[in-house]
Amino acid sequence: LPAAAQAIGPGFELERSGRYAEAASTYLTTVRADPVNVPALLGLERTLFVLNRMPELLPLVQRARERSPENAALRSLEIRVYAALNEPDSLEAVVGRWAATNPRSEVPYREWGLALADHRRWDEARRAYLTGRKTLGGEGTLAIEMAELEQRANNWEAAAAEWSRAMVKSADVGPNAASQLADAPPATRERVTRVFSAADAPIRTKRVGAEVLLSWGQANEGWALLEPTLGDSESQAALRRFADLAGSVNTPEGH
Repeated sequence: LPAAAQAIGPGFELERSGRYAEAASTYLTTVRADPVNVPALLGLERTLFVLNRMPELLPLVQRARERSPENAALRSLEIRVYAALNEPDSLEAVVGRWAATNPRSEVPYREWGLALADHRRWDEARRAYLTGRKTLGGEGTLAIEMAELEQRANNWEAAAAEWSRAMVKSADVGPNAASQLADAPPATRERVTRVFSAADAPIRTKRVGAEVLLSWGQANEGWALLEPTLGDSESQAALRRFADLAGSVNTPEGH
């Protein structure tokens, strides 16, 4: 094992057995000797959060960042600490400094949004992602993250719209979008269907919508959405997926 991992082994065992204060003390000893030990800092993040002692982590993370300014794991940790401490101005400043070092990267904005979403601060997380989209340009920028955020916030119609943006950017997103949107609660399904079936909805969106309708047992409606989209180079794969999924719908319409 690397020395860094060996140093935090006892802390991890204490943490796993629920002895968080002792684990934090062990991690702290490691960080004092090795300020840029990322596994120990992450151990402190987990244990100090449970102990409601997150302010103690901030100076340690700042010191580590000064010593290793290019370390992405430390930058992400710094963002999560400021989010946990609910210091939005400092959080935004840290994201801005990271983004300035790599102006075309989505990562600072992704970490910013995720850190806020993990504290259920949906509006702030949404603003973080939209800031990234505006800064970097492109409708599909951070669309997967936005879709997952809207699902967590129970805004399924908005989630469907974001999945649609993600699919336009990359066809590979389709199966994930279909499986995620299949979980939409019954009360939201009509609104989600409107996103799929809008006249100006992209072809990939309509095809994923057809799969989602199948997953809800609506085989005829799914086929009605899929059939008009057929005729391009992706049609054969779309038909095969639709047929495979229809076979698992235990109704005469599905068969």
